[in-house]
This record gives sequence, C-alpha cells and structure tokens, in this order.
Amino acid sequence: MDRIFTVSLFRVFRFRIGGEFRKGFLVMALWCGLFQAQAQDPTFYETFDSTPMGEVPEGWRTYSLNGDRGNNWVRSVYGFFGPKVMTSGVEYALPGKIDEDWLVTPQIMPQENDFLIFDSGQEFVNDDWGSTFEIWISTKTDNRADFTELLRSYTEPEFPGYLYSERLLLDLSAYQDTPIYIAFVHKNPVTGESSDPDNPNPPVENWYLDNVWVRPVQPLDYSAGEIFGSFDNVIRVVQSRTTVIISVVVRTAGDNGSADISALSFTTAESSSKVKIKEATLYTTYGDSFLSTNDDTGEVNADMFGSVTDPGNEFTIEGFQNLGRGDNYFWLMYTLEADDAVLTYPYPEVDATFESVVVNGVEHATTLSTTAATHPVVPNTPVNDNYANAIDIAPATGTIRLGSYNYKATVEREIGVERLAYCATPIYQSAMDGCNSVWWHFKAPSAGLITADLSTSSFNTLLLIQDEQGDQLACSKDIDESALVLQSRISNFPVAEGQELYIRVTGEGGFPEDPNAASGVVNLDFTFEVPLGVEGPFSYELSELYPNPGNGKVHVDLVLHRPANVVLEVTNLMGQTVQVQDEGFLNAGKYEHVTLDVTALPAGPYFVRMRGSADTAHKLIVVNDGDVR
Repeated sequence: MDRIFTVSLFRVFRFRIGGEFRKGFLVMALWCGLFQAQAQDPTFYETFDSTPMGEVPEGWRTYSLNGDRGNNWVRSVYGFFGPKVMTSGVEYALPGKIDEDWLVTPQIMPQENDFLIFDSGQEFVNDDWGSTFEIWISTKTDNRADFTELLRSYTEPEFPGYLYSERLLLDLSAYQDTPIYIAFVHKNPVTGESSDPDNPNPPVENWYLDNVWVRPVQPLDYSAGEIFGSFDNVIRVVQSRTTVIISVVVRTAGDNGSADISALSFTTAESSSKVKIKEATLYTTYGDSFLSTNDDTGEVNADMFGSVTDPGNEFTIEGFQNLGRGDNYFWLMYTLEADDAVLTYPYPEVDATFESVVVNGVEHATTLSTTAATHPVVPNTPVNDNYANAIDIAPATGTIRLGSYNYKATVEREIGVERLAYCATPIYQSAMDGCNSVWWHFKAPSAGLITADLSTSSFNTLLLIQDEQGDQLACSKDIDESALVLQSRISNFPVAEGQELYIRVTGEGGFPEDPNAASGVVNLDFTFEVPLGVEGPFSYELSELYPNPGNGKVHVDLVLHRPANVVLEVTNLMGQTVQVQDEGFLNAGKYEHVTLDVTALPAGPYFVRMRGSADTAHKLIVVNDGDVR
C-alpha cells in the first residue's frame, strides 16, 4: 500500500494514498523573501504582501495601451493559496496592435554594487504565444514617455517558466547615485481573433512578479534548518523502513553561487531500550514537500542522501547535495528491531531530534530550539482488532487507562457487528467511518454508570457502546479538527447488573477500509461507578473482629449487598480517623477473613467501619500491648 507524507507551512498531514500536494516553490518564496530582507538593508524592496487584492502598491503606477478591456497589473496570488504577487493578466491586443501593460516603481537611487533583483515567471511554461517581457529605465519622471532606456528584454522561451524557479539579476551600476524609475512592461500581440474553430479564444500569456529588490547580489548560503514535519504515526516493525520519523527542511537564501550540504546530525535520547534502531536513513526530495512510500514492497520513492548503521543516541548522516534556493526537504526513517513480547501498551517509543547541519563546510545549529518527534512502536496487529478478541475490562476503583492502536485494523462485515457508526458525519448517503476498529468488553457487576473517554487520543476517533448483538446503544464524535479538539466521550451511560457491553473505537474516514482513515494510539479512560441512589442506600454487614483484643493483624468478615469500593476506616474514641485500608472494588457477596493490619496503632480501643456508607454501624477492636510495635 502506498503512503504519501506531506508537510505544509502551518500544519502537518500524513496521507497513505491519494492526491499529492506540491508546495515547493510557493513556500520557498515566502522564506526567501523573509531571510533575504533580514540579511541586509536593501536600497529598495517590495514583497506586495501588504498590497490589497486587485490593486497596486502605494507609490507605484500602471499604464495600459492597445488592449481591450481586461486585466492590467494587479495584486493577486500565485496558485489557489500561494504567495501574494503582481500579475499582468489575460487581456487581448486590439487588431493590428500590441497590448502593453506597464508597472512602474517609485523613484529609486541605486547605490554601489546594486542590482535589480526579482522573482518572475509565466503561465504557459511550454508554449510561446509571442509575449515579450521588458525592463525599462527612466532617469526623469514616471511618465511613460520618459522611459527611453531598455535594460533587458525577454522572449517567452528566454523568460523563467515557474515563478521562483530562477531569480533574475540585472546590473544597475550605470545608474549608481542616479534617481531612476523602473518599469516592468508586458507586451502581448495576441488578439481575440482566431481562424481556428476549435480554438475561438486563443490564450494569452500571464506574467507573475514578486520580491523586487535593488541591492547588491548575495551569495547563496544556509539560512535556516528545523524539523518541519513531526509525525505522530505509530510504527510497525515490519514497516519501519518506509515510515517517516521526521521531515527536515534546510533553507537557503541568496542570489547566486552554490550551497552544498554534507551532513545532518540527530539525537535519539528518548528512544526506548526495548527497541533497537538498526539503521537510520535520510532521503531527499529536494524542493518537493511530499514523499511517497510503498509499505508492501519497501520502496521509498526518493533519492537517499545517506545512512548510518547502529546509530546510538547521537548520530550524523553524511552525504552530498547542492541545495536549491529556498526550502530543501529531507526525510528520516529507521529500520527497527524488537521482540513482539515487549510491544505492549503503553508502547515503547523511538524519537529523533534535529540538532545541526553542515552547509559549505560550516556547521549550523538548528534554527528553532530542538524539537523531538516521538513514535510508538506497535505489534504487527492490534491484539483487540476483532470483536472476538475484545479485551475484557475488569471492574476497578476510579478511572483506569486502557490502550491499543487501530492502524490497519480490519473490517468485520460478515458478522454484522461493525456497522457504520450512526454518529459519523454523513457523506454520499453513507457515514465517515473507516471501520478500523478495536474492541473492549465489559460485564457490569451491578447496576451503575460507565464513562468512556478518548480525549487523550490524538486522532479523529469515533466511540461506540454496542450490545452483544452489535446494536449501537451510544455513539460519540465530538470532533472539531480546526480547533484541535478530538474528544469523543460517552459519560454516565447506565448499565444493568450482568449486562454485557462492547466498547468500539474506530477512526473517521471516507468509507470502510479507507487507507486514509484516522488512526493512532487509542487511549481509553474507562470508569464504572455505582453512585448513591442507583440501588438504594449502600449497606453492609461486619462481623466482630478477631482475635480481639489483638495486635499485628486481625480479621473481619463482611457482607456486601451490592458492589462497592471497600475502604475500612479505623477511628479513635474521639472520632478521628487514624487509619484507612483500601480493599478495592468488590462485587456483592460475603467475604471472610479479611485482614486488617493494626500493627502501627498504639494500644487502646478503636472503631472499624466501612467508609462511604450512610450506615453508622461499626465494630470495636482493642489493640493490646503485646508486641504491638
């Protein structure tokens, strides 16, 4: 099965199959602009980020000639959710004319060694529609007639294709200490006329412009390095070498030259001794922010940067790569070895922290404070994958923590217990239930209330209570992913004595067996309680204590009329509690020879009763001096 790991600027996602999200040079632009603006004080710099949509920056001018009514230079975005850029958009030339769209800067005075530096690109990368892209200079005013000096002209084949793929550098030394205006001129010869009936509206070329500087050229070099994707997915040992531990981004900034990366260093201080890391491998996807793997074949569809065997708590992976400007993505994976017997809940974990990187022979600490990415290592199959293998929940005092995981848990259609959760989000006349369920079983020792809580599970869960026939008695999907609230919870569900229930936990997904269905470690907090009033007053019977008088350990017989948490309370003659002894949760019935340890009590008379009952009955015990302490 294929898996695709992706990262975005704001949030981390993991997809096992499905569409690929190519961010690449979109985020590159944001970071390049940020770091280069900080690198020095440029003579002039405009990112267009504060320019309102559909307008031009304050102090800039536009002209439009020989075209029909269409788009002149305006601020837009590159792609659906890309950076803010200026665009010379679709606009036909008038018959026999060449349409011209002009974008003119405010007045600029270039200094020594200054260049005009900008990021630019076109829409139809592999086609030539006859557009030209020209840079003009005026040393007088920003009136169009004063632009008499052509700095550079590009045809479509000469001009960069994708925005940010190539930075343009134009020497301004001829204008040092001279006030100038710079015009970006897009000329389009395409008219709306067409003799081709299959293409009545011929396309015209768009021009994208971003990050306009006037400053000296800077050499390409390291600017930042950090963990960019800290995945929380579980790791099955058999799939460890195709499972990403962390993704790392190494950023560069500059205009020309090269930035060569030769080593990245990591630590694994929090990894469990129960799991051995046999090999650490680092893959590179260059400027692409996604990685595809195949669990079945063990393939990783990326180039390997380097690897190290038996890495220990500190390790360095060496290799060589010429870094591109902006974001460069690396993906760390482990080959693990562990005995299935130790892979029990709470699961042992492996981790990684990105510590440093060597670029152009210089070691750099990571930009952000070190951040560890920790992964639970789980057995190949959840022990409670199937209804028949449901884990029994024993009655206990207070809330108990139970756990499992549901990655690759199987669907049980044939026995009818794993029907779509009725509280799942409706979609296409179905429900968003991935049916990757794990199961627990509970038999109520008495009438009472149960609470099942998945608030500490870190994926989109669905929680159900079902009966023995598979009927869904309760369902919870209290999910608000945008607010990072994943707290499926069923509270105070009433149960009758002897009633058998199944707790089912599944992940939200598009359909049963959806490979993208939510999954992870299941943390189930379970509570069974018998509050006052469910079966009338809490009552009990205590025998006389024996031996009495006594010292050391004495005994008592007790009868419970309903299940209860039994706590024996010892008080002195003043009614002060001097000792408590918790016997835990006991079912209704008779219990003989219950031991009470009074070794630590001074000699004297005491009363013994059960805490938490309205019954005031108590029994006297006299502790004597014989070898009391």
